[in-house]
Amino acid sequence: MTGRKQESSREPPGNVVTAFLCAGTKILLLHRSSRVGIHRHLWAGVSGRLEQGDRTPLDRARIEIQEETGIEDPRLLSAGAPVDLVVGSGKHVRVHPFLFEIEDPEAVRLDWEHDDARWIDPEELGNFETVPLLVDTLDRVLPVPELPGWVRLTLARLRGDRDGGAREVTRRALGMVARAAESGAETSTVLRLLDEVAILRPAMAPLGNAARDLRAEIEALRDRALPRTVASLASAARTSLDVGLGRLVARGSERIAGARVVVVTSWSSTVVACLTSGSYRGEVRVLESRPPGEGGRTARALERAGIRSELYPDSAAGHAVRGADLVVLGADALLSGGSIVNKTGSLPLSLSAREHGVEVIVVADALKKMRDGIPESLLEERVQAEPLGEGPTPRAIPLFEIVPAHLVSEILTDE
Repeated sequence: MTGRKQESSREPPGNVVTAFLCAGTKILLLHRSSRVGIHRHLWAGVSGRLEQGDRTPLDRARIEIQEETGIEDPRLLSAGAPVDLVVGSGKHVRVHPFLFEIEDPEAVRLDWEHDDARWIDPEELGNFETVPLLVDTLDRVLPVPELPGWVRLTLARLRGDRDGGAREVTRRALGMVARAAESGAETSTVLRLLDEVAILRPAMAPLGNAARDLRAEIEALRDRALPRTVASLASAARTSLDVGLGRLVARGSERIAGARVVVVTSWSSTVVACLTSGSYRGEVRVLESRPPGEGGRTARALERAGIRSELYPDSAAGHAVRGADLVVLGADALLSGGSIVNKTGSLPLSLSAREHGVEVIVVADALKKMRDGIPESLLEERVQAEPLGEGPTPRAIPLFEIVPAHLVSEILTDE
């Protein structure tokens, strides 16, 4: 297969990791030096064999990235299904693929294992003589090979985004679709892209709703679905989202204005806008929302707006609501009957609020209504909790949970 080379190898059996680094629309390709034991002078990602004491393949991937490139804290975007291969004299190897993002491509510093580095478009990988099955390995973390490489990278970023709320992720996805159409992508390619967006984050209802609505509009055009027309439709959908936010923020700001103490959790651009765009001058208590701790982002945004905020550990939700006037939540999805889906931690906060007689209000635009019932995969998205010292690695926890209707006092939407 083009770009792949099988060679006689002394590689021992076992588990290895291959990590791809991306920056912007490029991925990093490394040229293995003459000093390495195997696959000399072939192109590869960051790679290494799992060693005794490694708790997970992800831990090993981070170690190898730091050793081989000098990057200490890359952002994990994707962990793909392992790739099994047989090398040399029949030794079995299982490759664990990962995709990470870094902000500054100039920060890469090579060690002795590599003598050259290239930042390339994903489509270019097949033009290089690589270690075995590197193209297949990349496809595990960048799905849908038929889409342009920059689109595949953007999809990976959207899937790996653990900071942005549902509205932000939806806006970015619509912008991606508009850009794809503006660049001349065929209608069939745009429709394929919208299919991927629709299932990208099942718990984020507006993402799927916006993608399906836009797909229906494009299909209704039939032969008139020119790239510029498709791009205009995608841009219009994004604008509509912003108009709805303005109406919602006006309602939410008015509802919150009279409170002295408000409790929030995680990051919600809608909740932050309600607190910072109106006349609210009270105190905001923010739960850290670990992992990954996006409550800190909320607290910083409030402080920049001149609103006094205090950060609370998630375990202190009961203390945070004591003496508060309101708990204000965003939502990733609105379910029939008044229940909501939101970041894990919202349920114990709402239970604590009920115990202390504090109202829970939700601010979320109508596009977040889950139209077709709860998909089976809704609560399957997981995030790795942080290790505690030298103890065992905590299990990955669901990123979202359901807050039942009886715990919610009021839901404000843009309708």
